[in-house]
Amino acid sequence: MTMENRFVLFLVLSLSTKGFAQTNDQNIGWQYGLYPSGKDYTTMSKSKLYGNFANQFKTLNFEHTVELEVDQFDFPFEFSTNRSRAFYAYDFSYAVDLSYALSEFMEFHLEFEPSITSNLENALSSEDIFFYGGAFALMSGQIDSKPFSLKFGIAYSRYLGEPEFLPVLTFFTRISEKLTLKMGFPESEITYRLTPSGTLSAGLEYEGKYVNLSSPFYLKENDPAEKLKWEWTSLNLNYSYDLSKLWSFEVGAGYLLKNDFSLRNEREETLSTIKLDSSPFFSSGIKLMFN
Repeated sequence: MTMENRFVLFLVLSLSTKGFAQTNDQNIGWQYGLYPSGKDYTTMSKSKLYGNFANQFKTLNFEHTVELEVDQFDFPFEFSTNRSRAFYAYDFSYAVDLSYALSEFMEFHLEFEPSITSNLENALSSEDIFFYGGAFALMSGQIDSKPFSLKFGIAYSRYLGEPEFLPVLTFFTRISEKLTLKMGFPESEITYRLTPSGTLSAGLEYEGKYVNLSSPFYLKENDPAEKLKWEWTSLNLNYSYDLSKLWSFEVGAGYLLKNDFSLRNEREETLSTIKLDSSPFFSSGIKLMFN
């Protein structure tokens, strides 16, 4: 199967998966991020197609997320083979969040997220598949007549690049009709509604990715690299505008505080670590909403 055919297959899967449930809230969208050239690497880009939808079965609520992301950049070093320095990472994931209301103020959530994360230069294998998930509680209430929620638990995730168990803690509150605040890990964000249709937000986010190299990278005087750990931390500023009840778009800019990756052998020993310079980035997106 050619790379183009694999991409089309994943695209079809990401759009068709939502057909198995009757939904009451859903949206689909596309996001693009551009990271201008720095002295250590050429221009990097991220493209993501996603869909969110929800359904309810008696007392259980299900929230589903389907994502397909394609990342592209060049490695800042030469390989011992004649292969190109250009690198593509494909990430297809399906996440389901199952929630149950324990009381008026407390919910229990279970999350499960299988993911295919690979450069897909060879046939798909079990090495390309990763399983993530977590469990957490969500408490809600009011402080001085202001609504709030507190999310706490544990997740097996890739927020810091390598799959591992990490604590999850997020506090959310609505300060006023226009201003909301979210603080915690892996994301903090403050949002202000400028107009009935326009929203401005700023935040700090920790992200990561663990990629299987189905066609190993050969470094000089080293074992072949078969895994890529990628970790980045970003400050971002975004503006979103609702064109109608169905459509919205967003534009953004930000700064990568951290952008590191390491190549590892089959024993998960680090062969090479690259810490790229901090750099700005730009993003845009469009979303189609269904109610």
